[in-house]
Formats: sequence, C-alpha cells, structure tokens
Amino acid sequence: MNVLLEPPRTVVCVAADQSVANELARRLSECDFDDVISCETVEASERIESTNCGCVVLHDGVGHDEVVDRCRNVRSTDPDLPLIVVIEDDTDSIATAATVAGASATLQTPDDDQLQTVVADELSAYVRHRTAAEESEILDAMLDGLETPLYAKDTAGRHLKLADIRDGLDPSDAIGKTDIELYGDESSQFAREAYEDDLTVLESGTAVFNRDESHGASGTQHWSRTTEVPWYDDEEQLKGLVGISHDITELKQQEARLEEVRDRFREFADHLSHDLQNPLQVASGYLEMAKESGDPAAFERVETALDRMEEMIDDMSAIASHRGTEADNATTFRLTGLVDGVWSILSTGEAQLVNDLPEDYLAHAEQSELRPLLENLLQNAVDHGATGDRRWVEDPAEAGSESTTDSIAVTVRVGLTDDGGFYVEDDGPGLPEQVRNRLRQDDANGATDEVGTGLEIVESIASRNDWSITVSESELDDGEATPDEGGETASGTRFEIRNCLGAPDRTPPLSRQSLSLSETATVGDPRESGLVEYDEDADEWTVAGDGEDIWGQYNDFKFAYARVDGAARIEGRVVDVDHVGEYTKAGLMIRDDLSEDATYGYAGTTPIRGTELLWRTVRGEDGTSQQLAAEPFTVDWYRIDRIGDRVTAYLSTDGNTWDPVDERRIDVSDPVYLGLAVSSVVPGVVAEATFDNVSVSTL
Repeated sequence: MNVLLEPPRTVVCVAADQSVANELARRLSECDFDDVISCETVEASERIESTNCGCVVLHDGVGHDEVVDRCRNVRSTDPDLPLIVVIEDDTDSIATAATVAGASATLQTPDDDQLQTVVADELSAYVRHRTAAEESEILDAMLDGLETPLYAKDTAGRHLKLADIRDGLDPSDAIGKTDIELYGDESSQFAREAYEDDLTVLESGTAVFNRDESHGASGTQHWSRTTEVPWYDDEEQLKGLVGISHDITELKQQEARLEEVRDRFREFADHLSHDLQNPLQVASGYLEMAKESGDPAAFERVETALDRMEEMIDDMSAIASHRGTEADNATTFRLTGLVDGVWSILSTGEAQLVNDLPEDYLAHAEQSELRPLLENLLQNAVDHGATGDRRWVEDPAEAGSESTTDSIAVTVRVGLTDDGGFYVEDDGPGLPEQVRNRLRQDDANGATDEVGTGLEIVESIASRNDWSITVSESELDDGEATPDEGGETASGTRFEIRNCLGAPDRTPPLSRQSLSLSETATVGDPRESGLVEYDEDADEWTVAGDGEDIWGQYNDFKFAYARVDGAARIEGRVVDVDHVGEYTKAGLMIRDDLSEDATYGYAGTTPIRGTELLWRTVRGEDGTSQQLAAEPFTVDWYRIDRIGDRVTAYLSTDGNTWDPVDERRIDVSDPVYLGLAVSSVVPGVVAEATFDNVSVSTL
C-alpha cells in the first residue's frame, strides 16, 4: 500500500525472550500508533517486512553481536527506518557498537515517558520523510511525464525545479537561474518583464492568474499564459513561488483568425448589397424588355444576370468565411477568360473593353476572390468614367437613374504589369485628388465614406491576399482629357494590382550544360555563419543559415550557389527544414549579386506556412512575399528559370510535371547567382535544411 494512503505507523519490539518483547510492547501501547507488535529475534526480519513498520525497538538482551547484526540488517533494507536500542547493561560498549552499526538512538534504562517520546518522535520523522519522498517522486513523474510546464522559484526568482518539456529548457540548465539569465540574450524585454512579474508576486504575496505574455518579433511571436502563486512553509514563511506557463501561441493565432472572420462577416452584408445592384438592374431592365417584346435573347440575359447573382452570393460567402484564401481552393485559370466573363454580365452600355491580357497567361488565385475585385474595378470604371461623375464616393445607384452610360463612350483596358500582376485603366475623367490620396494611405481599407463601397471591397480583397494596389493616371490617351470642376484636366484612372501570382503557359526550354554549386556565401549580416555540406553518395545538400529574414529590406541567409551567364535554371526538392520560426525559409534563389540590396527571385518552403515566393524586382526596393498556405511539403519541388530579364517560378509534387506559378521582370545582369538559400528568421539561431535532386543548368 502506498505510504500516502497508509503511513508506516506500526512499531515492532524485538527481544531474545518473548516476555521481554511483550513488556516493551506494553509500555508503548498507550501511544497513538496503528499497532505495536512483539516478537523474538528469530522472527524479527519477517515481522518487519510483513508489517507496515515505522520503527523497530530492540532490547540489548539479544547480545552484543546480535544487536550489531540486527542494526546492519535493518540499515541494509531501509537506510531511514528508525531503530532504537534499549540498553539494560551498565556498559557503554553495546551503545557505541549499536550507534556505529546504524542505530537511530540508544536509550539507557529509559522510563516509560522517555521511551514513548523517543519512539513517537522517530516514527513521526520517518513518516514525514517517507511522505515527502513519495510526494517528490510523484511530482518528478508529473513534471517529466505529463508535459505540463510547472516550475518553482525561490525568493530571488531563481528556478528551483521545473518540468522537463519536449523542445523546452533542460531543467539542469535552468536550476539556480532567473528569467533574465535564461532568456536575456534571446529576448531581453520579455525576460526583464517576466522577472519583474516574479518579484511583484514575491514582494506583494499576491497571486497572478492567467497573465498573457508575448515575446519575439512579428512573424515569430510566441505567447504564454502564466499563473503564479506565493509558496509558504508550514510556519507561513515565504519560500518562493510556484507557477505554470502554457504556450498559447496557437490559441492567439486562432483568435486573430476568428477576429478576421468576424470582420469579414460584418462587411458581408454591405458588400453583397453593393455588388448585387448591377446584375439586379440588368435583370430588371431585360425582364421589362422581355415582357414587352417576348425576345428570347432578353430572357437569356435575365437568366445570366440571375446566375451571376447566385455566383456573387457564393463568392461573398467564401470571402466572408475565408474559404477563398485557402491554398486548397486556389486554382490556375486563364485570366483573359475571367475578365471577358465578368465584362459580359456587367451593365456597360456603350463602354469598350480592350483586353490586352495574353491568351496563355495563367493566374494562380481563388476565383471567388479575384472575380468580385475585377467586377468592382470594371464597373466603377464604366459608371464613373462614362457619366463623367467625379463623385467616386457614391454608388452607381446614388448617382441617379438618369446618369446612364450613354453620356461618354468610355474605354477600359486590362493588361499585365511588368512585376507581377495586372492593371485596369480607363480614359474617363480620373479620380478626384482627395480620393487618390486616400487610396495611397495604408489605412484606406474601410474608409467607405471617401473611397466608396466598391473600392473598399477591392482594397479588402487585395489586403487579404497580400496584393498591393497602386493608383495613377491612365496610360490610355485619346487626346481629349476631360476637365474637372476646377478646370484641370485628368487622363483617366489606372489601378494596378501587384504581387498577384500568374505566369504564361508556355513550353519551357530544355536544359543544356549542367553546372555545380561550387561557391558559398553568408549574405547580409547574420550573427551565425552557418554551414554548407554536400553528401555525394546521397546526392543531398545540407545548408544551415541564420538571419533576420528575406523580406522587405532584410536579406540575411546562407547561400550555396553557382554563377551563370545567360539563360539558366535551378531546380530541386526541399526535404526538410528545422522549425526555428514559423517563417523560417529554405528554398531556391536567383539573384543579381551577393549584396544586401540586390534583386532576387525565390521559391521555397516554411515549416508551417507552406510554399513561399519572394521577389525584389528593383535593386534596393522592399522585397515582397506571397505564401501559398498549403500544408508544409504538400509541394516540395521548386524550379526557377531565368530568360533575359524574366524570371519564372515553377512548382511540382513529383519533380516531373511542373506548373508555372509566377513570373516577374527583374533587373539582373550577367552573371546571375543561382543557388540554395536558408534563413532562420530568428536572429542568432541557425536553421538547418536538407535538399536533394538539385541541378543547375544553362538553357
């Protein structure tokens, strides 16, 4: 039976003669023990082992040698079991020998009170010791086995004990250290705040429950939820604190995603009512025409408009529920066909569409996201351009039913930008300056009063997909710019949607001469130099890199590369990458040179956010990112082709069938650098990645 359920409170009295043993038992019978047993020497071992013994009382009448042997025997079985020798002999030789052999105490002809007190004290101490040992063993098992982040600290905030958590601190490294000593180099502000919180609990004696704390840079931020309570001894003296700290990073991420969904649902009704206006007007107009003329074509237009309304509801539902931004819903389709389809169901009047999109251009996006964005850009261009209405703050219906599209035959053109994306422009009167300025601001999203519901929808969709919007004067010029209310002229409006994935669907050139990754470099200013190794037998590359990031102005990573003149290709598979941070990067790269501000293109993976494409098309500008948020390693084969100033990124699931995903024009000159890049995105920590089937070739 466990000591916590049945404490060892039985006393075994041992003597050479049963009557002497009985007498010892009688003298102890008045004490608050569970049982007092008496036996002769020959039965002693069996009785001690078979009972829940908490103390042995041995009479010296068994003889000098037997006293010594019995003491040694008890000590070999249980080093802590109390053993008290009662001595009736006047000599000190037995007392000395018993003490040397391990007796807990020796009593020279004790009276009843002395005997009872010593036995009771020894037994109580033994019970406390056994109980504490058992509780400590249970606590160790809980700390080591349950993955529960418990800890205890002293009055100076130093760790005394903590759980052994997988991927957590080694308890032996933490004992005796404060949070500042443990985390100061990694996150000094977090460590200082955590230490100060410890001191507040210790000094005030007030517990803290469910305190949320965060540390780490944006993108690698970690959250914990901490509870700490003061720890007192039996005399109410403060000994320190005990606490528990759970990692709630995933919970915080879920809360953020839920809040995004809530925001989208709040926008849903407004956006849907706005977008339904146009097909509803088309359906109503052609229904009246059909009633009057019975023309089957009019009924077909009504049916088309109603079908589009149903599509709109589905699209907006997908956007509101965030289904439209999941990689599994992303599709590859011909963008020119989508534009023509959207235009066909809009109320365009005399407006003209010039579709300059290449027939072979494939967009990689979710149509339920891209379609409403195009609808609003095209319809706004028609409504506000054709009527000459400069009031972009209003919806078409608010401009008045008499403001038809017959006023001006506006031309709307759609085409590709050079650096990833497309444009929609018109030759109408252009945007008012205050609206254009508002659209240039970072916080324009949601400013419906100034930019209109249609453009608010455009901004919302673009922001959610990491597409950027720029607004400028149109490049459509008919020589007849329209004067505005102040007498100034404008030449239409051009919206450019950038960082939107897409590439032409063409047959790529064949590889020619094979090259090797013969050089390595540490690009940027990482704290750790990293390493590059190649296993020829396994045809595997190991690249370990530190670094702040490869994004924006950051360009820190380890690079194994080859220099190539002219058209070239690199392809390979990312086998694995350390999960140092959620944005840790491992992939294939082409860049103009090894300087931090060089242009580059990159395709690779992250530990938990799937495939990522990175671009810097102009030297010194901020690098951009697009994440295809599929499960990590759903796609693990990557390829980059460079032909002239065009760089194309391809993805594959097997290394045989390649899908073009994105193409950008990049400022590069010979030679270019193609290779393997790894950045931990956690400064001072190295992330290791493994690549195989890597090849570099000219085209």
